[in-house]
Amino acid sequence: MLIFGALTLALLFIVNQRLHASYLHPACLFSGMWFALLTGLILAGDAFNPISGVTVLIYLSGALSFTLGGRLVTRSAVRRPRLPQPAFEVKRIGRMIDAGICILLALLPFYWSRLSMIAEISAHHVFLTGVRAAMVENQKDSFGVFTYVLSAGMLLSLIAAAVDDGSWWARIRTVAIIAITLGYYAVTGSRLGSEVTLIGVAAVGCLRSNRLYVGRLLLAGSLLLVIFTVPAIILNKGGDSRLSISDNAGGVAGSMRMYLLSGLVAFDQVVTGSAPYMRPEYSLRPFYRAAQVLDSTIEVPPQNLPFTQVPESGNIYSIYCGYYLGFGSPGICIAMLIIGIALAWIYERARAGSSQATVFYGLGVSFILISGAADPFLSGMSFNIQAVLFVYMVFLVARLAPRHQKLGRPRVGRLVLAS
Repeated sequence: MLIFGALTLALLFIVNQRLHASYLHPACLFSGMWFALLTGLILAGDAFNPISGVTVLIYLSGALSFTLGGRLVTRSAVRRPRLPQPAFEVKRIGRMIDAGICILLALLPFYWSRLSMIAEISAHHVFLTGVRAAMVENQKDSFGVFTYVLSAGMLLSLIAAAVDDGSWWARIRTVAIIAITLGYYAVTGSRLGSEVTLIGVAAVGCLRSNRLYVGRLLLAGSLLLVIFTVPAIILNKGGDSRLSISDNAGGVAGSMRMYLLSGLVAFDQVVTGSAPYMRPEYSLRPFYRAAQVLDSTIEVPPQNLPFTQVPESGNIYSIYCGYYLGFGSPGICIAMLIIGIALAWIYERARAGSSQATVFYGLGVSFILISGAADPFLSGMSFNIQAVLFVYMVFLVARLAPRHQKLGRPRVGRLVLAS
């Protein structure tokens, strides 16, 4: 059944590529990603518990619903004539990114002081281990305002890539904000934030050029490998800091395979009823958290899901888990249909020249590529709302800020009188 599912997804990937004439369309990327995940499970053999045929059908129905959603959005209904981004807006956005770089650099000592305090309070002896434990247990209370600083750095990186005009200063600005953002995430041991940043920037670059740059994709892949490997060794998640790089290779590879594929197997246990109990309203956690602000007696579902054996211990359950727990298989189809429509609309708007949509496209692609491990759409609703507000605020300020024009000398012309 797993082979049938992989072949069906491969066929769906080809169909999406032919329908949309692009490998960059969200429906094409989603079906291709899940084809790769199921193929990975097949190649892994006995390393993971087998999954049931019902679960494979759920994966297929999700991909088909996503494809249908993408097909419902037509180019003629979304696209507008491409208008160049006004030069004064691009210049103002560039200045705001420059200001963001300066602010992030100025906040570094305070950020490091905050992390050092967290590490001292933690019972862990390794700095990165203590910080990471605090981040997993209670991210917002531990990091305070820096939770939003991290998100702002990520979004500024995507904005810089979306408005990059190809000049040497724009390239330096883009590289600088990306490097600073990755540095902020690196000292927390968080791989997810770095992955979203790098994948999003790469997706923006490919969309703007309307082609796949193999060299840039390889560079992004190499950086992702480093981002995954270093924390795995320091945090002893498949690696060991006392061993050499060559000795750690096998363990880190196994940890990466676990990270990419275990969610598919863990979700199968949810479907078959063998997983630990999880609250059905888990996917609605952002709404419960918002309601708790108004009524402190409301109990918010836990952020971290229980561990299960796949056969190794893990607590990631793929994008489908929350929808299945709360709404069953029909809920998955409806959710994937809505997400497919939304991302296809964003894609067409981005192709039409909208810089804001280009930023959201980068986020959407990164969410698709981590869908085997998490649900960044509904469960990440709080971040998504903040991202929309932040991006539109940046572009709105650039558009509405008073424009100072230099007054030149009036041209002297000749008056011609008609006889």
